[in-house]
Amino acid sequence: MRKFILLLVAAVAVLSCSSVTKVVKKDIPLQEQEAVLAKYQDRNVWTRVTIHDLGDGGSIPRDEKVTIVDVAMVYKGSVTVQTL
Repeated sequence: MRKFILLLVAAVAVLSCSSVTKVVKKDIPLQEQEAVLAKYQDRNVWTRVTIHDLGDGGSIPRDEKVTIVDVAMVYKGSVTVQTL
């Protein structure tokens, strides 16, 4: 009986310590992706800051008219643009 009580106490302690208290969402759900793409894709916009390409594309200066080609659906987000 004593072993049973010790096991029960240990199980309760383990379960109470492993409960999830915060969930971080890293991706946008599919339904929200479709809404974001419908709103922004193929839209002409003006840059508000200088945009630096992550590859060899150089940079796009501020106040340049561009077209939004794609929107990345990740936690921090990114936008693919095309100059006009």
